[in-house]
Amino acid sequence: MIGLLKPAMTSLLTLLFVFYSACFFLFPLVSVYQERRLWKSPLPRLSLWGCIKVYWFNTFWFALTQFGSLILLPFFLLGANVEQPATVWVERATAYLVTYFFVGPVLIRGEENLPARNDDNANKVSCVFIANHNSQIDLCVVYFIRRRFKWIMKQSIVYLPGVGLLMRMARHVFINRTKGNNKESVKKMYAEAAKALG
Repeated sequence: MIGLLKPAMTSLLTLLFVFYSACFFLFPLVSVYQERRLWKSPLPRLSLWGCIKVYWFNTFWFALTQFGSLILLPFFLLGANVEQPATVWVERATAYLVTYFFVGPVLIRGEENLPARNDDNANKVSCVFIANHNSQIDLCVVYFIRRRFKWIMKQSIVYLPGVGLLMRMARHVFINRTKGNNKESVKKMYAEAAKALG
C-alpha cells in the first residue's frame, strides 16, 4: 500500500511545484493587463516596451521575494520574529532592485517633514503614509522613504507567489473584503493596525 502511495505523492508534489513555478510567469501577465487598464486618458497608453517592463518588474518582484521568504522560512517556522528582516532586508532590497532596474531613479521631496527613521523600533513614532496606488510602481517607491510601515491589503494577496508569504512573515495587515463581512473585517483591520503601529 505504501509503495503505491509514494509514486502518487511524488507525482502530486511535482504537479504542485510545476503549477507554483508557472505562477511566477503567469501572474505577471495579469499585472500587465491591470497596469495597461490604468494607463488611460489623460495618460498615454502603455506601450509594448512598457508592458514588457511591467511583466519583468513583477516576475523579478515575485522571484526575489520568494527567495527572501525561503531564507527566512526556517526561522519563521521555529517561531522567531522575522518581521524586521522581512521588511527591512527583503522587501526594501527587492523594491530598490526592481525600481532601479525597471523604473529608474527615485526622488523623494519633503523627506524632512517625515518622522525620524525607526527601523530599530527605538524611536516609535506612528503615522500614516498613503500611497496613491495609481500604478504598481507605487508599491516599490514607497520603500524609498526608508521608514517602518505596515501595508493594509486585501486577503487575496497572500496567494501571490513569494509576495504573500513574505507579507505574512512581515506581519502586514490583511483585510477581507467580502460582501456582508466588511464591518467585522474593518474592526479587525483597525485592531491589527493599532497593534502593528505600537
